[in-house]
Amino acid sequence: MSEVYDKLCREYTINICESIEVFNYIRDFTENSFSNLSELNNYLTDNEEWEYYPTIRSLNTHGIYSKIPGIQPKYFLIVCIELGIKGGKGRSLDGFEPY
Repeated sequence: MSEVYDKLCREYTINICESIEVFNYIRDFTENSFSNLSELNNYLTDNEEWEYYPTIRSLNTHGIYSKIPGIQPKYFLIVCIELGIKGGKGRSLDGFEPY
């Protein structure tokens, strides 16, 4: 397993804590067969599981929608690359704050 974490660290210049959270986020996405990241974010919110992602999580602003639980743009990009997906059809990110 550490090989996977090390690979993420090297490829994206992130630390081990970040790589573990990114890996787990990707795992949650694939194991639950979600079709987009907002489904995973809603799942994490509904099940109060954001505590497992203290480094990568953020409250995002999309136009008039603010403080929407999600992940920081840096990690969103990594996740999209690793999953081979493009951004969704939702509103663009206007801002975020880690929490």
